[in-house]
Amino acid sequence: MLSGIFSVGETKALTTLPEKIHGYGSVLGFSVLTFVPLIIGIVSIRSKEVVLSIMSFIFFALAILFFTLFVMADKARFENTIISNEGIWQRLSLFCMYAPIIMVSFKNIFMK
Repeated sequence: MLSGIFSVGETKALTTLPEKIHGYGSVLGFSVLTFVPLIIGIVSIRSKEVVLSIMSFIFFALAILFFTLFVMADKARFENTIISNEGIWQRLSLFCMYAPIIMVSFKNIFMK
């Protein structure tokens, strides 16, 4: 959330303070958020919620895959390939990171 307040700039160079805050905040946020599906999967196993745990582990694996493609999209080696579509990989990785949170939320709203 912190990185959303500060502008990015035209390039990915971190020259101004807002760009640095955005850049470091994004890295920290993505790093933490990547492991949320794994944590939810582990907690779900302990709660004997098999479907939720399996789905969370699948979303964790997909989040890692899409996040890796997102990082690789910047590299010159992958220019003009399907991997260079940075935006789609970012959105797919975020979807996979947030999906278990949404599933737990819906379960808590509708199953209680």
